[in-house]
Amino acid sequence: MQAAPTDDPLRSIELPMRVFALGIPLVGGVVVLLAHLFFGVKIWLGIVAIPLVFAFALIAVNATALTSIIPTGAMGKLTQLGYGVLDPGNIKTNLMTAGITAEVAANASNLLSDIKPGYMLGAKPRQQALGHVLGIFAGAFVAVPVFYLVLLHAEPTAMFEQHPLPAARIWHAFAELLTQGLANLNPSTRWAALIGALIGLALETARLLTRGRFWLSGVAVGLAAVIPFHTCFSMFLGSSSCGSPDAGRGVGRERANLWLLPTTRPCVAA
Repeated sequence: MQAAPTDDPLRSIELPMRVFALGIPLVGGVVVLLAHLFFGVKIWLGIVAIPLVFAFALIAVNATALTSIIPTGAMGKLTQLGYGVLDPGNIKTNLMTAGITAEVAANASNLLSDIKPGYMLGAKPRQQALGHVLGIFAGAFVAVPVFYLVLLHAEPTAMFEQHPLPAARIWHAFAELLTQGLANLNPSTRWAALIGALIGLALETARLLTRGRFWLSGVAVGLAAVIPFHTCFSMFLGSSSCGSPDAGRGVGRERANLWLLPTTRPCVAA
C-alpha cells in the first residue's frame, strides 16, 4: 500500500517541529529562571542569551562541519565579550551566560558529529536526539553531585589551588579582565583583535562573493589561532598528502578512499 501524497517521509526519522516550538520557550524560560535564582543573572540578560544561542549554534556547527573541531571555548569568549559590555563588572553574569550559550552550541555540534556514525549504526536523528536528552538527565543527576563532592567540598577559591583546571582558569581570567574594562587590555591586544575581526570579515565576504569557491576558510583560520600547533600541523599534513584535485569526484575519490581510511584510522586511534 502506497503512502498518501500528504504523508511526510521524514516523520519517523526527524524530530517533529512542535518539539522545538514548545521545548525552546519552555526550557529557555527554565534556564533563565535558574540563572537568576542561583547566580543572580538579571532576567532580561538571561533572555538576551537565548537568541544568542541560535547564532552561536550556527557558527559552531559550521565550524565543526568544516574542521571537525567543536569551538566551545571560542563561543564562550564571544558571549563573555558581549556581556562585558551589557553588564560590566558582574563576573557571575559574565561566566554563567557564557556557559549557557557555549554549552548549547557545543551540544548542537556534538549531535551533528554523531549523525553520520549514528546512521552507520542504524540510529535515526530522532533517536540520537533522544539519546542526548537522556544524557542531560544523566549529567544533572550524576555529574553535578560528583562535581560538588570532588571539587567544591571546600571553599570554591581553593578549587584552583588543589586542581589545575586550565580551561576554567582561562574562562575565569577572561571574565575578570572584562569586568575591569576593555581599556585595561594591552594596546597590542586590542589592535590584534581589530585586525583579526577585519580579516574574518574579508574572508567571509570573499566566500560569499565567490559563492563558496574561495579556497581560504575564515572559520579554519580563526580556529588555527586558538588550537594547538600540533593539531593544525597534523590537519595540514593530512590534507596536503591525501588531497588531490580529483579527490572529490570519480576515480580520484575512489583511489583516495582505497588507502586513505586504512592508513589514517590507526593514526587517529593512536
